[in-house]
Amino acid sequence: MLAAAGIYVALDVNTPNYSINRDDPSESYNSDYLQSIFATVDAFAGYSNTLLFFSGNEVINADNNTNCAPFVKAVTRDLKQYRNSRGYREIPIGYSAADVDSNRYEMAQYMNCGTPDQRSDFFAFNDYSWCDPSSYQVSGWEAKVSQYGNYSIPLL
Repeated sequence: MLAAAGIYVALDVNTPNYSINRDDPSESYNSDYLQSIFATVDAFAGYSNTLLFFSGNEVINADNNTNCAPFVKAVTRDLKQYRNSRGYREIPIGYSAADVDSNRYEMAQYMNCGTPDQRSDFFAFNDYSWCDPSSYQVSGWEAKVSQYGNYSIPLL
């Protein structure tokens, strides 16, 4: 029905039951978790309107949990390898970050490095700074556009 209405789906593969736990990422990154995210890919890869998969959303939301970054990156790698092994079309896979000034740009750089199967296809950050009343300058978007001007993957 969504495809028929021209609506595309950006889907987080994580669920309330299966996600990277920022308090103990090594414990939550396990075979049950992987099977859950792979099942999500299986369920949605066949739809022509599946736009992208998020390997995580705001997993890293403070400076004291950046230790989760390698686990998020591993999820991106595992999803890409799984997608390719199943012969699915190359639905983009990437990360959606919290808008934390102290590590947002570093996370963007980290998610965009490594081999093609490790690197995010896009980087998103949840930014709520442009709430009315605001402007391009007041919201901080002028500085963000300048900072990411040479970034080599799509930003969402």
